[in-house]
Amino acid sequence: MSLASDSILARVGAYAQTHAMFAPGPLIVGVSGGIDSLVLLHVMIRLAPRWGLQLFAATFDHRLRGEESQSDLIAVQTIGQAWGVPVISGSEDVLARAQAWRLNLEAAARRARYRFLAATADEVEAKTIAVAHHQDDQAETVLMRLIRGTGLDGLRGMLPRTSVPETNRSDLTLIRPFLSLSRAQISAYAYDHQIEPRYDPSNEDTRYTRNRIRHEILPLMETLNPEVKSALARLAETACDDYAALITLAPPVHMTFEGASISREAFLTSPPAGAALSLRRAAEAVRPEVELSFARLGQIRSWIIRGKNGEQDLSGGLRIGQREGQITIFDPALYPAAFPSMGAGSRLDLPAPGEYPLPESDWRVRLEVLKADSAPPLDPLMTDLTLPLESRLGLRTFHPGDRFCPQGLEGHSQKLSDTLTNLKVRPVWRDRIPLFTVDEQIVWFVPPGKPPRLAELPSAKGGSIRLRVSFHGPRAKSETKG
Repeated sequence: MSLASDSILARVGAYAQTHAMFAPGPLIVGVSGGIDSLVLLHVMIRLAPRWGLQLFAATFDHRLRGEESQSDLIAVQTIGQAWGVPVISGSEDVLARAQAWRLNLEAAARRARYRFLAATADEVEAKTIAVAHHQDDQAETVLMRLIRGTGLDGLRGMLPRTSVPETNRSDLTLIRPFLSLSRAQISAYAYDHQIEPRYDPSNEDTRYTRNRIRHEILPLMETLNPEVKSALARLAETACDDYAALITLAPPVHMTFEGASISREAFLTSPPAGAALSLRRAAEAVRPEVELSFARLGQIRSWIIRGKNGEQDLSGGLRIGQREGQITIFDPALYPAAFPSMGAGSRLDLPAPGEYPLPESDWRVRLEVLKADSAPPLDPLMTDLTLPLESRLGLRTFHPGDRFCPQGLEGHSQKLSDTLTNLKVRPVWRDRIPLFTVDEQIVWFVPPGKPPRLAELPSAKGGSIRLRVSFHGPRAKSETKG
């Protein structure tokens, strides 16, 4: 073992301690098979006893390179077995997801990957996910944001600790233990320990902005300043300190089931710099990669000052709305994670008591026959129903023309679309709400952020059965363990 390797361990350990990255318990390490992530896993194995960490490697196949990407996944499983670390793997057709989400390939891959990491953390009850971004990555990020146009918050680059992107989860933390290391130091460590990475040719494709910055722009800048990467990384650290001072002038951002929310009154009484910062913070909380230009911030601020309730596109697929004294920034493609959902246009027959996975969802529904002395349900995600024997039970999503007969209206029905409008359920979410039906009649559903809605139940003249219907989840999906 070289002195350089010992130095890297000490440096990573000190950086992690400064930013309070580790706590005893499970830790997910994102591993692609490339040099950076393999070295991260190797370093974490050596540091794990110091912090009482239980390591799990998570590897994801984007299905973009056919057999090559599948081979990468298998290689990570083999390394995990050799190094004594359990490997949880997953895959998704990212190209299809990009089309469904209306995102470019890079953005869709990022979203799918981080959602997989979050699901993996849920599976092993981890609260922290480590990824291998390093100082060179930081320099590329800062430069990329400078080119696009950014504010002080964007100049901070990637943070040592942050929420997990693309998940709207406040209970998970993403950490970057390698931000103090250069790519050259990581390569030297891999050489010392004979770590052989997989090769991904897409990293050389200069059609991607980051690759062009890495292979063309930064080398040109290094002819002017050989230490330009370190300089850009220091700029990010300085911006973090300045940002912390400026944030005291910004109205607070609160996370809700919808997205990120700001008090309109606090926004209007803040200095322009503080108000702009609050919008950037809210957008970052929902989708960290989204950049708000100076011009767009000015347009949005004018719209908020005019005080018109409604919604409009913000940037990068995000939307912004204001109503009832609140400004909310949200991603319409992200259904609120705390509420059950299923694929738009899908249905699920429930022929017998048991547990069933919801279509295109990590949620499940459970049907149980109740005993006479069963206690009433306390969870809003469950309900007890007395139904006619031989009823046809199922779940489906919204159909145009659906009607709903709420309890207390003496049998009168109303359009389900009107019910959802009155509840202020966003139209983009309507098609994913699971509707529990009895003989095709909508009986019960849980709209996002609102109390459950129960209909008048059909009469049970020929005998009845008492059932408990409950939603559970999400539970992680994994494909391979080793």
